[in-house]
Amino acid sequence: MVQIFRNAHGVEGLHLATDCFSEEVERRIFSANNGRESGGPTGPTSWWPDDYTKLTNLIRDCGLLPGYVPPNYCLHLKYFVGSAFCHHYDSRHRWGEVIVGVNLGQSGVIYFVPKDGHESMLPPGMNSIRVTLPRRSIYIMSGASRLDWMHGIAKQQPTQPPPSWNKQNVRVSLTFRSTKVFSDVYLKRQHQIETDVEKQAELQARIDSQERFYPVHEYGGKKDVQG
Repeated sequence: MVQIFRNAHGVEGLHLATDCFSEEVERRIFSANNGRESGGPTGPTSWWPDDYTKLTNLIRDCGLLPGYVPPNYCLHLKYFVGSAFCHHYDSRHRWGEVIVGVNLGQSGVIYFVPKDGHESMLPPGMNSIRVTLPRRSIYIMSGASRLDWMHGIAKQQPTQPPPSWNKQNVRVSLTFRSTKVFSDVYLKRQHQIETDVEKQAELQARIDSQERFYPVHEYGGKKDVQG
């Protein structure tokens, strides 16, 4: 049964869902991606495996993110034992309001570091907040966790043996994003067709929040070199 943890470990906007699907589904998605070169994007969505569409629907239907803007980009990465990814922002100008991660094959740890001048957001004596990502989990970075915290992947150091079908003991990560332009257009369109006043107000607040960030220059917008 899916369990949802809101604002995980006190990081506002970081939501984690565990036990999201069966091991059979995990194995199928893992096997489809493990043979591919790490770092390769998948898109457009018309080329996606059916499982990617099912994952998108699951994120909405399980209550993790009911207003989820459909992604139009997926990045798959493989983390072997000892590998890591330094903390960073996913561009607020190239990508939309949320980042979604799906974890397969082995557990991992994502960590969060506040932007300069906001160290008071951390618990006393700590320089980051670490969150374990179990197998078959899905996490959402939205709000402050997306905009005000940098995130990174801690050195891959599994504490449990991998499943028998994961011979290399590798962790596969799928990152789903919507491009900024697509996300903005989708939200504005939803606002136009929505008839419920409260839902209209919620959509307008999301649109206003995103208008702080312009799309990248290829789409006629402005680009902030700092991300």
